[in-house]
Amino acid sequence: MLKTRLITGLILAVLALLGIFYLPRTWFALVAAVVIILAAWEWTNMAGLSNITCKIGYCCMMAIGLTICYYLPHSWLLIIGVIWWLISFYIILSYAKKANQLTEKIFWNNTTYKTIIGFFILLPCWVGMLVVRDVTHGEIYFFYLILLISGADTGAYAVGRLFGKNKLIPAVSPGKSWEGFLGAIITGIILALMVALIWRIPFASWGTWFAMSIITVLASVLGDLNESLFKRLRGIKDSGTILPGHGGILDRIDSLTAAVPIFALGLIIYLY
Repeated sequence: MLKTRLITGLILAVLALLGIFYLPRTWFALVAAVVIILAAWEWTNMAGLSNITCKIGYCCMMAIGLTICYYLPHSWLLIIGVIWWLISFYIILSYAKKANQLTEKIFWNNTTYKTIIGFFILLPCWVGMLVVRDVTHGEIYFFYLILLISGADTGAYAVGRLFGKNKLIPAVSPGKSWEGFLGAIITGIILALMVALIWRIPFASWGTWFAMSIITVLASVLGDLNESLFKRLRGIKDSGTILPGHGGILDRIDSLTAAVPIFALGLIIYLY
């Protein structure tokens, strides 16, 4: 299983880098859209849809949504995405405390609402990918985004394994600890500092640069917890089986679903 996981991860990494650096904008948007639609298919299961016709119909609606978003003002769509992730943060805390019956009725056991939530998770993520790719030197910023999230995830895993004793939100994700969370933050700060020095980012811009980077790391943790919550509600371990050794598409992009729109919005503020 470890060998399969490593091979799959390597292939995914190579394909992602090739797409980021070499695909023309239109092809990049199409490939990213395919990934989002595959993720939408997995989301139908997490939302509780079982009818194949409903699943296909949902993916078609997602494709229509992607097409519409392509022509809408992207900054507003990113803001909508950020608003959703603030709501998600509230839902996760509410679930952990078991204190809000209205939230439980609306979000935790309602298939209709959960299918709608899928649009707020996936559409802003796709828009954020286009925004990051479209800015000047967008390929480099996109590479930094992936490096930042992967590095923070690795830091969280390593520190959590070595020192993790205090659970972060055990009701949602029993494996995550406060120590691992701090490991992610520290790793993110180190990476942000290294890149700031290598790219010779003006010291006057460091405040915005570090704020954007750390908030993105925090968002990646939120995206991970969000998927963990919905998988727990559904009673499943993985979102799918399309990636050997890795589970589903959503299992691999859960952190990015939150991090990408927030990083994209931060990048707009940083650059303009």
